[in-house]
Amino acid sequence: VFRLSSVFGSGKSQHPNTILDMARECLDSGQLTVWDSGKRMMQYVFIDNVIKYIYESFFLKPGIYNLGSNEYVSVADTAKLIADFFGAKIIFLKDKKEGATLPFMDNNKLKNASKDYFTNFSTAIAKYLGSFKKSI
Repeated sequence: VFRLSSVFGSGKSQHPNTILDMARECLDSGQLTVWDSGKRMMQYVFIDNVIKYIYESFFLKPGIYNLGSNEYVSVADTAKLIADFFGAKIIFLKDKKEGATLPFMDNNKLKNASKDYFTNFSTAIAKYLGSFKKSI
């Protein structure tokens, strides 16, 4: 069983996805809105890494594994990567309260049972946004 953090990557998202929503806002309006100061911490996982671990699951002992990246990034840092990629401006809405930070999901059990397939967040997001930008 894999416990997933927020998944991003190419394909059709069935549920709201922060990174996809941010990219769409940049493309639609040329700006990106962040509530409060964007200090909320998030853990994302790139779909390519999820797929690698699904293939690898045939060789894992049965159990529960956290499938979240090695990185814990703020909403502001994520917004900056996305806004910079699309040349958009970030607007901070200080009067809006941002959501609660969820605890970091330790993924060491999975990495110890397999390999560390996690792609660096900035590399993964650039790869994803590049494919997203080409598809529009």
